[in-house]
Amino acid sequence: MVNRILKDYGLSLDEEVERGIEEYLNMILRAPMNLTGVSNLEELIHKSVAEILYPLNEKLSGTLIDVGTGAGIPGMILAFTQDLKVTLLDSKHKKIKFLEEVVKRLSLENVRLVCERAEILGRMERETYDYATSRAVAKLNVLLELTVPFIKVGGKLFLYKGPRYVEELFESERAAEVLGVDLERTVSYELLTGEKRVLLVFKKVKETPQRYPRKPGIPQKRPLR
Repeated sequence: MVNRILKDYGLSLDEEVERGIEEYLNMILRAPMNLTGVSNLEELIHKSVAEILYPLNEKLSGTLIDVGTGAGIPGMILAFTQDLKVTLLDSKHKKIKFLEEVVKRLSLENVRLVCERAEILGRMERETYDYATSRAVAKLNVLLELTVPFIKVGGKLFLYKGPRYVEELFESERAAEVLGVDLERTVSYELLTGEKRVLLVFKKVKETPQRYPRKPGIPQKRPLR
């Protein structure tokens, strides 16, 4: 079913990758906790596979961290489809426990799981990743502080947001400047289910000052403005 739906977006996956993703999505649907707010496979393919791959339009290789991964989106989809070693980061133990089952069942050797706050791991593993990504975790000026410190200079940040991103972009101009990233491109698109989305791609142009990320909770309480 994955490729049948992706075909309408002009996308196609290898059979082995398609099988792996479909099994992963079914594990999400069978999980005792509601991980995505979606209750059927077809909708999940639109909102967890097409939403991630359709706007990307580039091949990634190297290392990537997905901050606030939740059920594993977008990091798990990128682990299946790109030449990446992926770290899935979440502070909620139940989410990581679920992902441990996925990684074990599907024998995913390129996926690493970490249960920790981004503010803490961001200091331990600062500027060690080629890419970072996140979806629906926080407002943009907060999200930049939680993600940018992980990325090497020259690396990229892929943030998946909803349609009301323009105001967030305006509010995050100082955060981007302070943390060391420039907005490279904005990709606006619409899913075949009707939802409007945007992919924001930032490039890291200078080192992030040592004081960032700040202590846990501070980025949310006192966002950079």
